Amino acid sequence: MPTTKPVGNIFFLFPNGQLSPNGSAPFPPIPPLTRPPKLGFFQVENPLLMNGLHFVPISASKRFRVCPPGTRGRVLSLRLAHSAQSATHPAPLPSQSVASERSKRNAPGYSRAFSALDASITGLTPIIIYRRDTPVRKLLQAIENRSDLAIWHYFMQVCSQGLTYQLSAGEFSSVLLSLRPRRYLSLRPRHYIDEYGRGQVHKVSHSFKEFRSRLRIVTQAMQRHGYRLGIVEYCHLLDCARAGSDMSMADDLWRQIVAREDLTPDTWTYNCYVAAKIGTIATERGVRMSQWTMQSRRTVTAKRMQVLASHMYAQMIREAVHPNSMTFDLLTIAMSRAGDIGSIKELLMSVWGVNVNGLAKSDNNLGSEPPTVSPDSVIYPTQHTLATFSMCFGANNNIETAIRVVDHVSRRYKVPISLPAWINLLNWTYALTRPPARVMPAQSVLEIWEIMRAPPYNVGPTIEMYDYLVRSLISRQYVSPAEDKMKEAVEMYIDLLRRSVDLEKKYHTVLGETDLDTAAQKTEVLKEVAVVKRELHRFRSMMRRWVELLILGKGMNTEYTRRKVPEVVAAWAHFLGGKAIYTIDSGYIVLELGRESEWTSLPIRRRKRPWTPLGTGAKEVDYLD
Repeated sequence: MPTTKPVGNIFFLFPNGQLSPNGSAPFPPIPPLTRPPKLGFFQVENPLLMNGLHFVPISASKRFRVCPPGTRGRVLSLRLAHSAQSATHPAPLPSQSVASERSKRNAPGYSRAFSALDASITGLTPIIIYRRDTPVRKLLQAIENRSDLAIWHYFMQVCSQGLTYQLSAGEFSSVLLSLRPRRYLSLRPRHYIDEYGRGQVHKVSHSFKEFRSRLRIVTQAMQRHGYRLGIVEYCHLLDCARAGSDMSMADDLWRQIVAREDLTPDTWTYNCYVAAKIGTIATERGVRMSQWTMQSRRTVTAKRMQVLASHMYAQMIREAVHPNSMTFDLLTIAMSRAGDIGSIKELLMSVWGVNVNGLAKSDNNLGSEPPTVSPDSVIYPTQHTLATFSMCFGANNNIETAIRVVDHVSRRYKVPISLPAWINLLNWTYALTRPPARVMPAQSVLEIWEIMRAPPYNVGPTIEMYDYLVRSLISRQYVSPAEDKMKEAVEMYIDLLRRSVDLEKKYHTVLGETDLDTAAQKTEVLKEVAVVKRELHRFRSMMRRWVELLILGKGMNTEYTRRKVPEVVAAWAHFLGGKAIYTIDSGYIVLELGRESEWTSLPIRRRKRPWTPLGTGAKEVDYLD
C-alpha cells in the first residue's frame, strides 16, 4: 500500500481502482476489499454506493464528489476548488492579454469556472460558476433590470478592470442600446443648476459631445474583441445622429451599412437615415414661410433634401422594403422644407385618400368617408402624422388647410389629435393673425382655443399655449378676458411652487447617501429641481411680459391709462421687476416697486426680422420630438 500525504492534494478514484493525485501518475491498483481500509485521514468508501458516484475523502475531513469518466461532472464546493487551484497554480500578475484561455483562467477576478478538475485526466465537464461580487455579474444584473444608469456605471467598472473580454456580443449590444438619445439630449436631461442656484439648460451640441463619446467607447470595445455591429445597432446609432443633428455621422454610418453584404437595411434604417438628413417637425418649427424664406428654401440645400427623401423612398420600393407611416411623414416634411405644397396634396390623396382641395366644399360630410387604409396596416396614420400635417401646412402660410386636414384625418381614421398638433395649430394661427401679413381673422386664435378645450378633445393647455392666447387678447384690447386667462395660468404657477417645495425636501432626504441606487435617485431629484426652477423662471418671465403689455396699453384710450393701469400694477406687482413705467397724456410715470422685487427675466421673443423664428429663448419645442 503506497504512502500518501494528505496536505495540499486532492485525490480521484477511478473505476479501474486507481487512486491518483491531481496531475500526477496513478498509483498501483488497489485490490478489492470487503471493508474500506483506513488510511490515516483518508478513507475510500465502496465504489458501488450512491449510484456509482465515488466519495473521495480529502484533507481536513472534507469530501469532494466526482462523477465517473464520460459523465457530466460538477464542482460542488467552489471554495475547495479555488483553494486547490491556488495551491497548485499561484496567481500571476494582472495581464491585459487575452490570447490564451490559460492566462484568462489564472487572471485575478476571472469570474468563470474555477475548477481543480483537469478535464484531460478526469473526462469531466466543468460548469461555469459566476461570482456575485464581480463587475461583470453586476452589469448582467443591471441589463436584466433594464437600468440604464446602472448599466453604464458597471460597464465603466468592467472597462477599468480590463474584463471586457468576458462580455458577449449580445451584452455589448445591450449596453449600446441602453444609451438612449432621449435620456441625454432631450430637454429635461440637459438641465443643470449653475453657481447662482438657477436652473439652466445646456445646448444640444454640448450634451451631444459627451453622448457621442460614450457611443464611441462601446463600439470600439466591441470591435476590439472581434464583434461587428448588426442592423439593430446601426439603426440605433442613426437615431442618435438624428437626435444630435450630426449629418456627417449619419453619412458615415450609412456608408458602412451599404458596404457590408451581410446587412440588409430595413424600414427603420431608411427612416432613421432620412430623419437625420432632413430633420423632424421640431426642426425649425418657428420659421414662417414668407417671400424671404421661400426664396431661401428654394436653394440647392432645400431641393437636395426633397430629392434625397424621394430617392430613398424609391430605393425602398426597389429593395422590396415596405414603407410605413413614418416614411410618408418624412416625405411630407421634406416637401414642406422646399415649399412644395402640391406634392404634399398628391401624397395625401395617393396614400390616405384625402382630397385636400375638396375638403372646403364637403364640410357637411367631413370624416364620413370610410378609411382607405386598414387599422392593421403599417401606413395607417398616427398622432405624429397629424402633427406633421399641422406643421407643414402651417409653416407654409396655409393654416386653414392644416386645420381641415387634421380634423378630417382625425375623424375619418379615428386618430386622436395630440398635444404637439394643437400647439402647431395655435402657433401658426397666432402667427398669421399678427403683422407683417395678417392672413387669418384676429379671433381665430380664440376659436381654436375654444375648440381645443371643449369636448371631445378636452386638451390641457401648456404655458406656451396660454402665451399665444393672452397676447392675442391683449392685441385686440380685450383686457378683462386676458386677465381671466392670466388668473387661470397663475394656478399652474402655484402648482409649480408646491412641486418645487416637495422636491427640495426630497433632495435633502437623499443628500449624503453613497449607495448607487440612492446616488442615482439623488441625481434624478437634482435634475428635477433644475427643471422646476427654470420652469418657474420661464413662467414668471411670460407673466411679466403679459403685465408689461397691459401697462403699455397700446391703442388704449386715456381713461384706460388713468384708471386701469394702476389696478393692473397693484394686482400683478409680483411678476414685475424693481420698477414699472407707463405713459400718460403729459409724459410718463415711473413706479419704484423696491429692490427686493428686482429680478432678470428670460427673453421670451427675439424676433428681429419677419423670417426669423417666431419664438426662441423661453419657448420650448422639446415636446415635439
